[in-house]
Amino acid sequence: MQFTEEVQQTLQHLKAQGKTYTQCVFLLAGEFGYSLPVAHRITEAVWNLDGNQQEIFHIPPGSSVACPEIDTRRHGASIPLSDRHVRVAFEQIAPRIVLLDDFLSDQECDALCASAEGFRASVVMSGNDAATEVDRGIRTSMSATLPSSNIFVQKVQRRTAELLNWPLQQCETLQIQRYLPGDQYKPHYDYFQPGADDFEQIVSRSGQRIGTLIMYLNTPEQGGDTYFWNLGIKIKARKGSALFFSYPDATTRSGTFHGGDMVTAGEKWIATQWLRTPPVPSTAVCDQ
Repeated sequence: MQFTEEVQQTLQHLKAQGKTYTQCVFLLAGEFGYSLPVAHRITEAVWNLDGNQQEIFHIPPGSSVACPEIDTRRHGASIPLSDRHVRVAFEQIAPRIVLLDDFLSDQECDALCASAEGFRASVVMSGNDAATEVDRGIRTSMSATLPSSNIFVQKVQRRTAELLNWPLQQCETLQIQRYLPGDQYKPHYDYFQPGADDFEQIVSRSGQRIGTLIMYLNTPEQGGDTYFWNLGIKIKARKGSALFFSYPDATTRSGTFHGGDMVTAGEKWIATQWLRTPPVPSTAVCDQ
């Protein structure tokens, strides 16, 4: 998404006058009509990225992508992958959210569900083997990992890496979550919280989370929507579709405070692929 030279010059002039970052964001929202998330991204581009070539997102030709991304500008509504065409049903620029149809076939959805073993109570971004009372107050689903040797798991992970232009070694082990009637996941962020007791250990070993791909493996009879609390967006769980969103700044400014509505009839099955940055040496983390 591009913004005009007039907007860039206005923000540069306001910055030179001593206006604050927040004042510039609200001016873009109030006088230019941008939504607050987009106004924030434009202000950030002008203030911190030297204008970013008057684009919110800019990837120079031939460069590597610093964040997992679906390039809808190049492909349009239909994205050709090596083994499948997927369709863009919805996208938002800031925060980056893309809903895809036909990401998985019915056969792939059923095969992933059938291969899940060892379900246990889901935890909240914790390395513990057992869910705590705090976990169960926020997240009431059951989770299971999927065997990396499974041909369907391998196929889906290769497709994910190709779609998002992200290396497989920076993808977590694929997980399945099963929601029964009454189960839900209250609003939360997916990134690891800076300052938490185990934060340095996590990011130095396997990196910070930077993006999420939720794959819907069935269509619940009722309930189970994915919603973004601060954006007023709800996504219906539909078998075969997938929801991608990224959070490169890993703060509340990312706009990705989301949850899973309570399932009120039937069950909800999803597979979740979290994407991570390269590991950060512990000495670098301490200096931040």
